This record gives sequence, structure tokens and C-alpha cells, in this order.
Amino acid sequence: MKSSLNKRSCTLVILVALLATSCASISNLPSSEKQVKYSGRNSDWNIANNQYEECVVFLGSSPMDVFPAAKYALSKNNFAVQTAELKDGAVRGEQGASGANWNIVSGVYFKDEQGGVAVKVIIRTAKNFSLYKSDDDRALPASILKDIKYHIESNSLKNFPTIACAK
Repeated sequence: MKSSLNKRSCTLVILVALLATSCASISNLPSSEKQVKYSGRNSDWNIANNQYEECVVFLGSSPMDVFPAAKYALSKNNFAVQTAELKDGAVRGEQGASGANWNIVSGVYFKDEQGGVAVKVIIRTAKNFSLYKSDDDRALPASILKDIKYHIESNSLKNFPTIACAK
């Protein structure tokens, strides 16, 4: 009887530890654009961190254009905005559990770049242990950037071309 109880307790401790370490959290994302590297590949996936990134420059735009657009884009992609600071160049949000993921967090980071604003989207997902696998989270950075562009252009009534961030 005592041995059975110890096995159950051990199993419970392992499950709790697994759950705790597999969650994505806003605190795991940079809190400011100063902590973000805007160089590198335009689109990247880091399997070790379950992290997806994409970076573009919105030519002719300003941080004042991007800030409300970032909040709009996160909301449009089912993220609840948790923090939004213009002075930090960061908007961060969280998406609850779905059939494919336990949770997903997202950060949109932006800074003045000569001729426009560099915008980097970082998506971090929880470790996925479900049998159902989805690539939807890999598409989120591009979807968020598309919605940022839509919001900026629809509010200014002009076109803002984009280019990839510097390599």
C-alpha cells in the first residue's frame, strides 16, 4: 500500500513539473525592443524554444503608426494583449489553450529604422505533447505582420511597402 502511494506521489510530482516547465509565458519574452535582435533571417523557427520569428521594415511608417496596429493585429489573431508600451516598443499577448497547443505567447517589437520602422514578431509556444500537430503557430508571425500592415494602411489611406530586416 505504501509503495503504491509513493509511486502515485512520484507520478503526480513528475506531471506537475512537466506542466510547469512546458508552458509558454509572457515573462519568457523580451519586455522591450532593446532586448530584440532585428538582424538575421527574415523568418526563423527555433525548435529548442518552440519559437517562431519574422521581421520586416515598414517603409515610411512611424512607431505611432505601428503601436495601435500591433495591438489590433494581436487581437485579430486571438491574442489577449497583456502589456503594451509605446516607450518600450513592445506589445505582448497571450492565447489560451487550443486542441493543438497548451498556450501561445506573442511579442511584437518595433523601433525606428532609417526610412521606416523595423517590426519583429516573436511567437513562443508551449511544448506540445498532444497527438494533434498543427503548423498554424508557424504561420502566426506572417499573419500578425499582414494585419499590422492592413491597420496602418487603412488608417492612413496610403501604401507602406515592406522590406526584410537587415541580414
